Amino acid sequence: FVNGERSNITTGYIGLMSMVDFGYAGSGCTLSTNMNSIGNVCMSNNWIGYSNYQWSITPKSSNTYFVWLLGLGETGAFANANAAKLRSGVRPVVYLDSSVKITGGTGTESNPYILTK
Repeated sequence: FVNGERSNITTGYIGLMSMVDFGYAGSGCTLSTNMNSIGNVCMSNNWIGYSNYQWSITPKSSNTYFVWLLGLGETGAFANANAAKLRSGVRPVVYLDSSVKITGGTGTESNPYILTK
């Protein structure tokens, strides 16, 4: 699953979170090809958090009109849906070069992170 997702190349710096990104943020989460079987494990103890539906950037391998969603309310399972037919939330992510460091702030709205290169 990870290798398949990484084969999708983008040159942008702002996008949507991938399912692999979400998986890496959860403790006890093992990535597999069956996303529905690991959803609850990845949702618990995940520092990213979730609420209701959120689109990922990860297309379903067998039908690229369908995209993986995460954070399905209380069930915690992953699902996929037709991206053209379902309204859902998004969580933008920003790519940072490895030389960028957090030099201040706490990451809140009133005290945002200060980044330096």
